[in-house]
Amino acid sequence: MQEPAGVVEGLPTQTETADTLDKVRALLKERYGIDEHQVEMDTELTALGLDSLSLVEYAFDLEKSLQISLTDLPHELTTIGDLVHYVDQVRRRTGTSLAA
Repeated sequence: MQEPAGVVEGLPTQTETADTLDKVRALLKERYGIDEHQVEMDTELTALGLDSLSLVEYAFDLEKSLQISLTDLPHELTTIGDLVHYVDQVRRRTGTSLAA
């Protein structure tokens, strides 16, 4: 299947990124009670109270919810955007979508 014009193969679309961000927001609200309006792409993970241990625990929730494997979380994840882009990369690599 050919990618639509303007889409670079292997890179997530804006729709995929928005879907991933919505899922990240919903799980943060469910697990930690964080208001979804506080969660933007440039929001620092530490500003939400997520340290390295809680990020790993949260990654388990994402794995279960999205049915993907987030092994070896990069240490460079510092913002919600970093996390969203990482999840999008894994989803693209594995062909996993958020469709219910």
